[in-house]
Amino acid sequence: MIVATDSDREGENIAWSIIHKANAFSKDKTYKRLWINSLEKDVIRSGFQNLQPGMNYYPFYQEAQTRQIADWLIGMNTSPLYTLNLQQKGVQGTFSLGRVQTPTLYLIFQRQEAIENFKKEPFFEVEASIKVNQGSFKGVLSPTQRFKSQEELLSFVSSKQA
Repeated sequence: MIVATDSDREGENIAWSIIHKANAFSKDKTYKRLWINSLEKDVIRSGFQNLQPGMNYYPFYQEAQTRQIADWLIGMNTSPLYTLNLQQKGVQGTFSLGRVQTPTLYLIFQRQEAIENFKKEPFFEVEASIKVNQGSFKGVLSPTQRFKSQEELLSFVSSKQA
């Protein structure tokens, strides 16, 4: 049997899920894997001439299955839980939670909060006009090195040798 789905975890998941659901899996069978990333005629021919042992890619199926089950369990259980809890507190709507969606939305929330709570603070930087044979340019000590006061900057500069 040749597995010729997309060359990635989801392709393995599709192929092996079908094989298992069709009761076509057997340790006595030989499985080969067509692993190509192009639909060019020469690449396809070469892929069929160099089929890989199919079981080498079986861990990709297991990884995809684990992710799929985790996504389903988290979404199936936490979405209704949070929806009901929030509705009991008077918040209307349906709330969707997920393994990737929830932490991603939290990162966006944190960034938005940081933007809304941003307070301008004065700072000082070390900047120099530098002349060389080909001309001159403006240089900054470090774009991320800032000093909160002029005294802090002068102390830093005086501790360095020219």
